Amino acid sequence: MQHAELLVKYVPLVEGIRGVGESEEEGVLKKNKKKMGGLTLKIKVKNPSLRRLISGAVAGAVSRTAVAPLETIRTHLMVGSSGHSTTEVFNNIMKTDGWKGLF
Repeated sequence: MQHAELLVKYVPLVEGIRGVGESEEEGVLKKNKKKMGGLTLKIKVKNPSLRRLISGAVAGAVSRTAVAPLETIRTHLMVGSSGHSTTEVFNNIMKTDGWKGLF
C-alpha cells in the first residue's frame, strides 16, 4: 500500500484514470484543479550558488513590489500630511500622484 501512495504522489496520472484509494470525485477535482493554471516558470540552473542568487533576487523583487505601497501609506500616516486613516491616505495618493505615487 505504501508503494501505491508514492506512485500517486510522484507519478502524474493520465486523465480518466483514478489513483489508488481515490474516489471518482477526487479524481475529477484534481483534473479541474490542474486546468485552473497560474504562473509557472521553470528554469534549470545546475550551479547551486547561482540558483540561490537568482531565487533570492526574484523573491526580493516580488516582496519589494508587494510591500512598497504599504510602506508608502505607513510613512504618510506617520507624517500625518495626507489624512488620519489608511483609506484617506490611499485616496489622497491616488488623487495626487496615481499608481506611481505608491512606489
